[in-house]
Amino acid sequence: MNDDDIQTAESTETLPQPPDAAQPLAIDQRQSLAPAEPAKAEAEADEYIMWGAGRAAAIALVPLPLADIVPLQLNETYMIQRIGKAYGYKVTEAALAMLMGMIGASLAGKLLASFLPFLKMPIAAGVTYAVGRTAKAYFASGMTLSKDRLQQEFDLARKEADRINWKDHTVEEDD
Repeated sequence: MNDDDIQTAESTETLPQPPDAAQPLAIDQRQSLAPAEPAKAEAEADEYIMWGAGRAAAIALVPLPLADIVPLQLNETYMIQRIGKAYGYKVTEAALAMLMGMIGASLAGKLLASFLPFLKMPIAAGVTYAVGRTAKAYFASGMTLSKDRLQQEFDLARKEADRINWKDHTVEEDD
């Protein structure tokens, strides 16, 4: 190899570029991968929602008050990230904070459940389910839902969650 070969190899090497500091943190930053088909994304999101709710039910079995708050928050964070990824979004901390802030009932519900041992499991699973359904609606809309619409989605999903028997994953029919 001669000096010209080394110079050519060095000049064609592509180094990673640092992020543009002038660019604000994007909430709706798309991943490099194309989003899945809508039906596939919806089915995948539904799986993550039920998985997250089931995991919340298991976490809620911790018999100590307040000991499950952090694990439940982490469970919801992971679930939201996976739902966002199903729709082709890279979920940033800003998006997580916005979603969790808009549905603040999540933390309130978990705090309440922590002191009511006989209701911990259904409240934790139901709130996590509602958070997941709200995140799904948000990402399916292209991250365009307003704060009021997100709250409506959460309230509807919470009512739906109240009809689910979390022990055997059956849905109670309306009378």
